[in-house]
Amino acid sequence: MPISSTMRRLLFAMALLLTPSLAWAQIAVTSVGAQVNTSGTTITQTITAPLGALIVVVVDDSTATTTGTVSDSVNAGNYSHGTAVQLGRNGGGAGSANYYYMPNSAALTGATITYTTTGGANSKCISTLYATGIRTSLPLDTNVLATLQLNSVSANPAFSLTSGTPSVSGDLMIAFTAMEGYTGGPSNPLSQDTGNGWTVPPAFVVDSSNFGCYLFGGYQVNAGSGTKVYAPGNSGLLSIFGAAFIIGFEAIAATTSPFIFSTFP
Repeated sequence: MPISSTMRRLLFAMALLLTPSLAWAQIAVTSVGAQVNTSGTTITQTITAPLGALIVVVVDDSTATTTGTVSDSVNAGNYSHGTAVQLGRNGGGAGSANYYYMPNSAALTGATITYTTTGGANSKCISTLYATGIRTSLPLDTNVLATLQLNSVSANPAFSLTSGTPSVSGDLMIAFTAMEGYTGGPSNPLSQDTGNGWTVPPAFVVDSSNFGCYLFGGYQVNAGSGTKVYAPGNSGLLSIFGAAFIIGFEAIAATTSPFIFSTFP
């Protein structure tokens, strides 16, 4: 028995209603704060964060050339991390920068995050944030990672770093700069790259003593799957010795079946 045109239109409309579509969870980012320690081999940060959050810690260590460790007083084991990038330095040096992360965190209330250096008891900075709406397993989008060693002695130097192409839409993108300390000049010589969509956190922190630590950065949620440029302004540095990073984390993918209304002739 042939199906009437009315029935065909009805079946088509029902198929649209029942076809699942892919949506991305809304990402929310909260700054935990930043800390500096000019002596000792550890630095700590107090954190309160909800169950399931992604915790991200960025580090500038003025003496370590290899990756240290980050852990907290609640979650088991050390945080995952990237590969340390040595800070550019006039005449060489031992400092490095890196990022650490803990996905699907336990609920934290007044917990303590601890960074432990592989270097000496010199200046080190950390800046911490947490995000919700991020994948709870293997959230790092490895396609996004971009790094740059900064080693410029030109007057008022500037730099630009472009991320890799994300593997999915809707990534949380985090960019940051780590530098060796400096004396004189403005308290924060770099300005936020709002023109390319970046905003705090990570929070700014500096030990302005010679060969101290410095961290400055921003985040954004990628509306698509294109690359992102990070190019902070320079308001007074006579040279830049450090490293810059862009990293990405994937949002939770949620399958939904929205109501779709169609008009048929």
